[in-house]
Amino acid sequence: MFSLEKDLRDRLDRHIFDQVSFGYCVLAPDCEWKQDAVDAPRELIVDATDFAGARELGEPLARLLARYRETNRRGDMSAEALDRVRNAIRGRFDPVPSLGTRARGITAALQVLSEEQYAGLDWVENCDRLLVSGGAGTGKTLLALEMARRDALRGRSVLLTCQSSLLAAYLRPRAAEGVEVVDFEAAHRLVADGGAPFDVVVIDEGQDLLSLEGVSALDALVAGGVEGGKWRCFYDLNNQAGLFGGFDPDAYELLAATDAHTHELHRNCRNTKPIVLQTRTVTAADLGTPSAGDGPAVTFAKPGDRTEEAAMVTTELERLARAEVPAGSITIAVGSSVEALLDELDPELRSRIVRVDASNVARWPMDRISIVGIDDFK
Repeated sequence: MFSLEKDLRDRLDRHIFDQVSFGYCVLAPDCEWKQDAVDAPRELIVDATDFAGARELGEPLARLLARYRETNRRGDMSAEALDRVRNAIRGRFDPVPSLGTRARGITAALQVLSEEQYAGLDWVENCDRLLVSGGAGTGKTLLALEMARRDALRGRSVLLTCQSSLLAAYLRPRAAEGVEVVDFEAAHRLVADGGAPFDVVVIDEGQDLLSLEGVSALDALVAGGVEGGKWRCFYDLNNQAGLFGGFDPDAYELLAATDAHTHELHRNCRNTKPIVLQTRTVTAADLGTPSAGDGPAVTFAKPGDRTEEAAMVTTELERLARAEVPAGSITIAVGSSVEALLDELDPELRSRIVRVDASNVARWPMDRISIVGIDDFK
């Protein structure tokens, strides 16, 4: 209290400071304070009895205010004095975190498995065949990696595969020892060239492979075939609504008819609440229930041409830099031509941007701003 009093004395004009009353108390919410000592008078202690019942803190605060009105004898503060004191204290105790700090906090929260995902890991113990659906950000890829690892620890030959060669390149260094990670086309070539089928096949982004041709390829890749083998297929349930195409209900029924265990992931552990809600509003895609808390609001801007698009991107990158967002935390996802956008950017800015491809995606996120086509971005 005395440090705060000295600080305010230095910050405030004399006629404002002279209106301020100072006082203190000790909070002991977990115990009952029975003693009354000279250096710790009972009336300055707020203990467990003060927190009990409907009174909560109203009564002890009124008691304290009455005491310090009597001892300070300074009367009521003016509205101007209240504002000046409030602003002086807010500068010390009410800092607004930068966007960069908020982003780092959100990232840390997203890297923790949800209870729903932990429960999913038990499936690998009891189920030979799994069909796991979930919207973007519900943790399918994280579970696919972990299930592949656990299968490999049991001495099984494991294939982790997906349609995208870029995603396969990203997953490869993150997979456990003994897990083969290749895109679906390369996996099919392995078996076609005489390689033995795998004991377990784990498919990520399975909506790209839920076709009759995909089921036929899976039948060749896994020992025992589709009906008798061990496989785990993670897919985006939004494709059943035809949002992105490629989902064949007949192929799904073939897999489900093998007595595969089916499960839906509902908790979104990658996207913040504004992203989940805005995506649902614009596309009707169900990304599950957000668990990462609040983040920056989603904003929209519609450029008239590529030159205006480049100007908007430049302005946003400058804003993020001022907000202390690390360059490696920024990715530009382009819906049209990556090259066309890069050509419109200032050469100096362009030199600070790296394009994500199969040769460098294993190092993502990088220490520079990255750019990638939306179709390639996971």
